[in-house]
Amino acid sequence: MFNLEALEWISSCPDRVIDFQKCGDHYQADGVRIDPDTIEAAFRKAHPSLPASVTFLYEGWKVARIRPFRPLVYYAAFGEDDIFRCLSLSIRSLLHPGQYRGEIAVITSSDNAPKVEALRDDLNLGERLHIVCVSEHADIVDFCLARFRLSDPVFSHRQPLLYLDCDVVIDAPIEPFLMQIAGSDKIHVMPEGQIGEGHESSSGHWFGWRMMAEDGMTFDRRAPGFSAGILASGQGAVLQFSANLALATAESFQKKSGERRPFLGYDQCVANYVFLKIDVRSFEYMRNAVLLFRLREGAPNTPPMRGRGFVHFLNASTAGKYAAMEQYVETL
Repeated sequence: MFNLEALEWISSCPDRVIDFQKCGDHYQADGVRIDPDTIEAAFRKAHPSLPASVTFLYEGWKVARIRPFRPLVYYAAFGEDDIFRCLSLSIRSLLHPGQYRGEIAVITSSDNAPKVEALRDDLNLGERLHIVCVSEHADIVDFCLARFRLSDPVFSHRQPLLYLDCDVVIDAPIEPFLMQIAGSDKIHVMPEGQIGEGHESSSGHWFGWRMMAEDGMTFDRRAPGFSAGILASGQGAVLQFSANLALATAESFQKKSGERRPFLGYDQCVANYVFLKIDVRSFEYMRNAVLLFRLREGAPNTPPMRGRGFVHFLNASTAGKYAAMEQYVETL
């Protein structure tokens, strides 16, 4: 059984974060006395070491449902200094106004690790920020696929697990969103474009329709694809499994096609194919939480609305995104 006192839990109706404390021969949580035999039996029935949820009775007849709350927000950052400047702004916004209290991980390469260490020191994050170095960092393909490399122990037993691109700004407290998705067996993503990209002879670079067609899948070309810049998994194990499958698919498709980069948006293309095929993709929660903000020359760089939760800056160079992000963060 997982140590009840080792982490926070979400109690339902209404959702709220609670702690368990051992008080002599019983547990105390949210002002309620809970018999150890009751909660331990519920854990045995739930089975996994970190179950998505645990349900039990207390005070004779009342029903309680609790979900572990052990969030991790992670990024992948490689290459030019502007990437790490964007990363710094994103994490700063995560801490405030995001008011995030949990742990953070950054997937990077050993030669870029000092940049992340400097960021960790600058933001006084200490042990809250984990640096995960991967050996696969040869080119842009490796950089893009790095978000799926979740074998490091820091990603285990997480609920929820949230991936953010470095060009995402958080503009509202994030904990309500994390509590909302915790325990879900889906990967929550933001819809973007159409799977068929709008015409019959499209490249299939972004939403995976050519992979779907070659596999013989049934799919609607007019249905929305999704952005892989924010991946919100209610159960970390679901994203770990799906990400590992996406990596294996990407590597096998490279061999089959004979190309290092079969599609320009390779990470997103593969994720759209895999997540739809295994039915873990969900648009629930994300439509109202994310703004995909495309920067345009001559247009204002400030998002037209704020306070949704996440603003993903798109359609510009990294330097251009950084300038717009910095301007927006200063207004928050």
